[in-house]
Amino acid sequence: MHRERAGLHTTHRENVARSARSHPASEYFRPFPPPTPIATLSGMDDGEQHYHGVLDELRPEHRALRQAIPEVYQGFNAISAAALSDGALSRKVKELIAMTIGVVHGCDGCIASHAKGAVRAGATEQEAAEAIAVGIMMHGGPATVYGAQAFSAIREFSAETVTT
Repeated sequence: MHRERAGLHTTHRENVARSARSHPASEYFRPFPPPTPIATLSGMDDGEQHYHGVLDELRPEHRALRQAIPEVYQGFNAISAAALSDGALSRKVKELIAMTIGVVHGCDGCIASHAKGAVRAGATEQEAAEAIAVGIMMHGGPATVYGAQAFSAIREFSAETVTT
């Protein structure tokens, strides 16, 4: 007996039809919410520090996960230390690369963490802008949104460095 006759095999068309019946398209194709102005995201309009808040919000979540899987976090920390240490590329350049990868992936936590690391390693706003430009070139329009957010994060952490 063939698998099709036994009902053990369905076609792609049948799977799509079944999925459409059980999951209306509106579940998957919702319009995006309106974008939040960059000044609001960075806290520039009300004195709030957005990217400090991103890191603060993630801290307890990371702590809980780190306690659940300590070996994974130890391995990740070792990889991070090795990957970001000075070598042929400086730590500053590596932090800018990591921040730009965060831009391309739309990862606020990555942007905040590596923007802070880049500033601590001595990155300037212009260096960050040029690194972000490479992300925009490689990823297009979506990178302009997260690129602007990354630039706001660099400016936020740079302002902290100047005042402290």
